[in-house]
Amino acid sequence: MSVSESQQGMPRVNIPPEIWLEIMRSATDVPDSLEHPQLRHISEGTCLSGLAIERYRNSMATKVNLMGVCRQWYALAAPMLYEQIIVTHVGQLESAVEAAGHLPLVRDLDDSRQLGSFVKRLDLLIPDLKWALEPGVHNGPPLLTLAPRLCKLTPNLIILNTKSTRHWDSLPLCDLVPPTLEYVYWINNFRLPISQWVAFMDAHPRLRYMDPPIFENPERSKETREMWQGKCWSSIQELVWHHDEQASMFASQFDTGSFPNLHKLVLTYGPTSSHLDEILSVHGVNITSIHFQPTARNFNHIVPLESRFLDFITLDKSALRISGDIFATTH
Repeated sequence: MSVSESQQGMPRVNIPPEIWLEIMRSATDVPDSLEHPQLRHISEGTCLSGLAIERYRNSMATKVNLMGVCRQWYALAAPMLYEQIIVTHVGQLESAVEAAGHLPLVRDLDDSRQLGSFVKRLDLLIPDLKWALEPGVHNGPPLLTLAPRLCKLTPNLIILNTKSTRHWDSLPLCDLVPPTLEYVYWINNFRLPISQWVAFMDAHPRLRYMDPPIFENPERSKETREMWQGKCWSSIQELVWHHDEQASMFASQFDTGSFPNLHKLVLTYGPTSSHLDEILSVHGVNITSIHFQPTARNFNHIVPLESRFLDFITLDKSALRISGDIFATTH
């Protein structure tokens, strides 16, 4: 008992670890940053909001302070320290890869989890980040670059926000990211054969929100829609598109019913009326929200669409089963 407790004749209160964790989460603002990606969808791609970056920095500082209190608090706070990792330069990425493969300094002897197993969210914000295989050392086997290597070390990853180069290497994307993934946002789009993205969706049954790549022309990659015809991804709830080419490919290459629980579309460009007709006729059956997040350049193209499509939705509401506030704009 402490001196104050002895004077009061009160026994020491043993607080369960679960309660300490809740207190620490509240102090470090962890739940919100994990549940809400806090992203801005712009015409150039998807990026992390300034608010998210500021909250992350404040949260990390608090976590580090908590870990320094005592060994018990270190053991409790260490998993939280690694739950979300934001890297903005190569040195940070190298450190993250190195740390992810190690055990915590303080742990139970029967706990063999590496630090990478605590990671639930990765924000890889390095421009032109390579997702590729590089030549091995001394003519050895090819090695993954840092970004895919880190993903391979995070078996419980939920959210991935990452930059990349505009060109995709021949990496099997579906094998690089664990099947626990629920959110995936490629901050700048690259081109990928449709079959590879189909394999990615197949390998990630929990995937709910995605900002997909731009698909290569199927004729050029010698693919036919029969290769994925009849497939269904019921977990997908939200799609983000930055180009009419992306949306048109989804409309032309995937059958009605391929995304039966798709409820929200986010568009960062100014679609034409005929283009929205094309999208909604195929994948609009359960849409409850179309969110326009335009730039000043294309905002004027979106405003005239709203009244026209509100009339369209009113007329076809029984067929489309659209309810709620169908249009929202952010400007």
